[in-house]
Amino acid sequence: MDAIIIGAGIGGLAAALALQRAGLSPRIFERYDQVENVGAGIQLSPNAVKVLNALGLQQQLENIGFEPANVEIRDFRTGEIKSSRTLSDCRSRYGAPYYQVHRADLHKTLLDAVVDTDVDAVQFNRPVVDVFASKTHGAITLESGQRIRARLIIGADGVRSLTSRSIFGDTEPTFTGYFAYRATIDRKDLPADTAQTGTVSWAGPNKHFVHYPVRGGSMLNCVALCETSNWLSESWFELGDVSQLKQEFKGWHSSLLDVIDAINVCYKWGLFDREPLKVLSHNNVTLLGDAAHTIVPTLAQGAAMAIEDAYVLVRCLQKTGEPVKALRSYQEIRMERTTAVQRGAIARLMGYHQKNEASISQRDKLLRERDWLYGYDPIVELGYIESRNVPIILEENKWDGNK
Repeated sequence: MDAIIIGAGIGGLAAALALQRAGLSPRIFERYDQVENVGAGIQLSPNAVKVLNALGLQQQLENIGFEPANVEIRDFRTGEIKSSRTLSDCRSRYGAPYYQVHRADLHKTLLDAVVDTDVDAVQFNRPVVDVFASKTHGAITLESGQRIRARLIIGADGVRSLTSRSIFGDTEPTFTGYFAYRATIDRKDLPADTAQTGTVSWAGPNKHFVHYPVRGGSMLNCVALCETSNWLSESWFELGDVSQLKQEFKGWHSSLLDVIDAINVCYKWGLFDREPLKVLSHNNVTLLGDAAHTIVPTLAQGAAMAIEDAYVLVRCLQKTGEPVKALRSYQEIRMERTTAVQRGAIARLMGYHQKNEASISQRDKLLRERDWLYGYDPIVELGYIESRNVPIILEENKWDGNK
């Protein structure tokens, strides 16, 4: 088998599509019967959009994406705009638009593209219980006991990555002390004066609330981040208590309360972080997305980093033609950038909830300075993915006797 990907999330599907564009036939093994998509939004900044466009999804993104006019931070009491930045200039400034999309729409777009190329590419309800790496190949063991080997294994299996544990040992994330509520609202249920055309962040002591349009502006995606001393699950599927959410923001500006009052169902999850990993790869096995770098959502770069990872990994494979060398190059290219994003996201999380003016000023400066994020272009830096095989990955190697 050319390549095995563990996890059919956005990062895993992006990696599969990039490998397919390179002429390979990857297989994704996903533990669930289907990938559930609780109502949620994703912000796709130009650095991610450039990659997806290069993978042939430009028209699909145009169809599902909403282009916001701006992003702004408002005072939680007065509603005063404390800081603002335009997003409507992203096409001219960075070479690609800024999109806000529904997670389910982006996931379906990627899944359809992968399955259209190879109907058997995604194997649902196939839990992986062990991952093994040798000098010549990698192997996975399924819950059924079946063992499958490949010349390349990509762990795109999330924050609590089995791949990471199997290859590198325990690298458990730590709870940040923050949790989030997530919800979506039909815009027709909102007062007319809440019809925003961009991303709005309401910042106050110990918490903040973000909302932005998705699905052509017909829905509003909402995320509220709050402090807590309790340990919470990182699951996206845990139901939250709407009455508690409303209590958290009692006394905030009336425009925000109009949004919160329209929420009927919400979910909550804990935010986790860990020190950046020192290595991402071992022999023929590597990590991608949340498995490689846990990024809190304050820079809206979690999905973007996974998408960048996928593209860079495949270009490294094409350039070197040999998996182990390619994975070393991938690690060298990605570590500095993903570490900067990971640490920047944590710094902004802390800055959002500060009370003194110096900290608030620094927070607002982070909002304005985005060129280092959005201006990154792996297509220009590394070149386009050619539609050709990576020959050495296709070579058969004898089983080496281990596992």
